[in-house]
Amino acid sequence: MGKNLLDEEIRDTTDHTGVWIKAEDFNDLTFFVDNQLDESVDIEIKGARIEDVTIGDGANADTSDGMGSVTIGTITVSSGDKDYDTLTDRFDALRVTAVCTASPTSGSVMVQLMGGML
Repeated sequence: MGKNLLDEEIRDTTDHTGVWIKAEDFNDLTFFVDNQLDESVDIEIKGARIEDVTIGDGANADTSDGMGSVTIGTITVSSGDKDYDTLTDRFDALRVTAVCTASPTSGSVMVQLMGGML
């Protein structure tokens, strides 16, 4: 079973950013993207040291880049398609951002980390 990192109905061209999660909780880092938007979407995967970001959601949500965060992967998925990428670079914390180059009018995009929780 995967962990949802992002599940949004995007209707603009601004960044839609998930919260930081602990990567150490996962065996592998396979990111699965299900794009049901009527536009293509770019998914940026960032990594950071655990001490540079706030892990969690709700009141503790941290969608900032964090000090020292770096882009460790990108996935572009066409409208109505699914895709995945498995990363080998290990970081303490991970976060994804979704952005469209044209504003979608329908659908949603979902990103899951499918690495198997420890």
